[in-house]
Amino acid sequence: MTTITIELANGKVSPNGSRINLTKGQTFVLDITSDRDDQVHVHGFDKAIGVKAGQHLTVEMTADRTGRYEVESHHPELLIAVLQIR
Repeated sequence: MTTITIELANGKVSPNGSRINLTKGQTFVLDITSDRDDQVHVHGFDKAIGVKAGQHLTVEMTADRTGRYEVESHHPELLIAVLQIR
């Protein structure tokens, strides 16, 4: 299982546009902390994860399709990572 650690802090995101390579069928976890209310959106999976300031949460997902999918924050709109699933 792959864990993708996401930090939303000081108006920035980490990772910042990194490519994450996954294999179709692989389980992965988004481990998110934030200093602001925001939303993390996983394109292609129709997954919108609401986060609150000071919150830490983990979301387990399965890479059930192939392709290239962006993970981004919405407030502000910033690219967090690109999931490359083969």
